[in-house]
Amino acid sequence: MFVMIAVKHDGRALQFASEELRDDEEVVLVAVQRNANALTFATDRLLLSSDKVWMQAISTNPSIVSRQYRWNAILRDRHVMYAVEQNPHVYEVLDDWWKDCVDIAQLAVSGCWLLINHVPDWLWNNPKLLIKVVGHEKWSYDDSNDHIEWYQFRHHKEIMKIGALNDPALMCIASKELQYDRSFACKIVYKFGSEIDKDYFRFRHDPYVILCALRGDGMALEYINFPNEITLDVAMTAVSNNGMALQYVPRPMRDWEDNGIVRAALLNDGLSLQFVSEEMRQNRDWVKTAVCSAGCALQLAPVDMRDDDEVVHLAISNNPSAMKYASERLRGDIGLVTLVFRLMIDNGVLLKEYIDEDFPDEDFPDLINVPLLAQNVAARRLEMSDRTFVNLLCGCIICSRDDVVYPVRYLPRLNVPFTFLRENIERCVIIFQTIALRHAPRVAIDMEE
Repeated sequence: MFVMIAVKHDGRALQFASEELRDDEEVVLVAVQRNANALTFATDRLLLSSDKVWMQAISTNPSIVSRQYRWNAILRDRHVMYAVEQNPHVYEVLDDWWKDCVDIAQLAVSGCWLLINHVPDWLWNNPKLLIKVVGHEKWSYDDSNDHIEWYQFRHHKEIMKIGALNDPALMCIASKELQYDRSFACKIVYKFGSEIDKDYFRFRHDPYVILCALRGDGMALEYINFPNEITLDVAMTAVSNNGMALQYVPRPMRDWEDNGIVRAALLNDGLSLQFVSEEMRQNRDWVKTAVCSAGCALQLAPVDMRDDDEVVHLAISNNPSAMKYASERLRGDIGLVTLVFRLMIDNGVLLKEYIDEDFPDEDFPDLINVPLLAQNVAARRLEMSDRTFVNLLCGCIICSRDDVVYPVRYLPRLNVPFTFLRENIERCVIIFQTIALRHAPRVAIDMEE
C-alpha cells in the first residue's frame, strides 16, 4: 500500500522497494507510468516476461530503450520498433545492433527521412529503405544527394515514381522509359504544374498533358510558351482552377465577353478583376460577380461603384474587412457598419483574428467614418439601450485593441460620455462577447483580449 503511494508520487521510489515488489507487474506499471526511468529498477525476470511494462515505459518516454546496455539482451524487436514508432528520433541514440535492423531503419525514416543520416552506410542503397525515404512527404532530392547514389536507381520504377511525386526534381535522372511515360507525366504535372516547363519534360506540347497540368494548378498556364496552344478549353480549365491565371490568358481572349472565361475567373477569385480591361471593369455585373467571390475585390472597382449600396453590401457580406474600400459616405452608414460587426458574430469568427490582422488600430478610422457615423447615430436618436447602438459601441471597443486610448480618442464622437466609457467598457465587451457566444457557442473567445 505504502509502496504504491510512493511510486505514484515518484516512480523512482521503486528502487527502495523489495525485490518481490520490483517483480510485481502492477507496482512497476504505476512506477513507469510516472517515470519511465523506474524501469531500471524492475527485475530482469519481469522485463523478460511483461510486454505491458515495456509498452507503458516506452509510451511515457520512448528513448528509454537506449538507456541501459544490459537491456540489449532483454529488449525485443517489437519494443524498439514501438519506441521508434512513438518517436522516430529515438533511432539516433539506439545501439548499433538495432540500427543495423532494416525494419527498424525503415520505420525511423518513415517518420523522419533525415534519419537516413544515422543509418549505417551499408543500408544507404537498400531499395526497401529508399522507398520509405522518398515516400516521406518532406523528402527532398537535392538534400539527399550527399548520401545516396540515386543514378543507379534510375531504372527502379517504384523508387522513381514514388520519389518524383514528392519531389519531381528526381525525374532529371530517371530513365528515358520513365521520362516518356505519358500517364506518369500527367500525374506529375497535375501535382506540380510548373514542371511542364522543365528541360527533362517530354510532353510540354501535348494538349492532354497540358490540360492535366491546368486541372491541378491553373497558374501553370504561365509556362505554356506558345500562344497557339492556349485554346478556349485550355484557358477555361486554367481560370476555373485558379482565377488569377487570367493574367496569362492572351488579351484578345480576355476582352471577349461572351466566351465565359472572365466570368469563370471572377467566380473562382474575384481579385482577378485586376486583369480585365478597363471597359469591362466599368460593368456593374462583372464587379458584383467579383465582390461576391472575394469581398476585397471592391478595391479594384471604379470609384462610383464603391459608393454603390448594393455592391458594397455584397462585398462586406463576403468579407467584412472590405469595408475599408467603401466610399466615405458608406463607411458612416449605420446599417453597413452594424453589418460588419454582425458578420463577425454570425460567422463565428474569433474576434482576435480581426483584432490582430484585419482591423489594426491605425486603420480603424479608415475602416469606419466615425464622424459621419456619429452624425447618423444622432440623427436616428439611438439610445445606449438600443441593440444597434450597443453593437456599434462594443464593436468599436473590441476592434480598438486598447480599452482606454481608442474609446477616449474616437468614441466620444458618438456622443457617449467619457464616464460611461470608463465605467462600462468591460461590461460592453462582455455584452458583445455574450452575443458572439450565443451565435457561435463552439467558438472559444479569450476574455482577456
